[in-house]
Amino acid sequence: MEKTIRMKDICYYKDGTTSEKWDSSKTPHREDGPARIKYYKDGAIEYEDYYVEGKSHREDGPARIGYYKDGSIYYECYYIEDKYHREDGPAIMRYSEDGSISYEAYYIEGKYLWKNDYTALIKEISEMNPTLKLIDNDAWVRKLGKEEYESGAER
Repeated sequence: MEKTIRMKDICYYKDGTTSEKWDSSKTPHREDGPARIKYYKDGAIEYEDYYVEGKSHREDGPARIGYYKDGSIYYECYYIEDKYHREDGPAIMRYSEDGSISYEAYYIEGKYLWKNDYTALIKEISEMNPTLKLIDNDAWVRKLGKEEYESGAER
C-alpha cells in the first residue's frame, strides 16, 4: 500500500524557490497568487497569505484569508505594503461559522478609523477628486492641512 503524504504548507520566495515549510530567513514573494498556503491535515486550506517583497500586500482583494475546516471564510484582512488598508469597506473582517460578520475594523494606510469617520473621509476625498486614491499622501495634506500632516497628526 502506498503512503499518502498530505502537504501542510507551501511557501513561495523571492529567490524563486518553494518549500513545504516556512523559512523566515527568506523573503516571501509571489505576484500571481498567495505566497503562503497553509493546509489542515485533511487537505482543506486553513489560510492564504499574499506577500510582495516580504510585505503583506494585495491590491485586488484581501492579503490574508483564513478558512474554517468546511471551507467557509473565517477572516479577511486587507493590506497594502504591510499596512491595513481598504478604501471600499472594512480592512479586517471576521465571520461566524454561519457566515455573518462578527467583527469589522476600518483602516486607511495603517491608521484605525471609526466607521463614521471612515465614511465621512471617503465621501470628502471622493468629492475633492473622484479619481483620487487614498494612498496618495497629498490627499491627507489637503484633508489635514500641511502643518498638521507634517507633524504626524492621526490620519
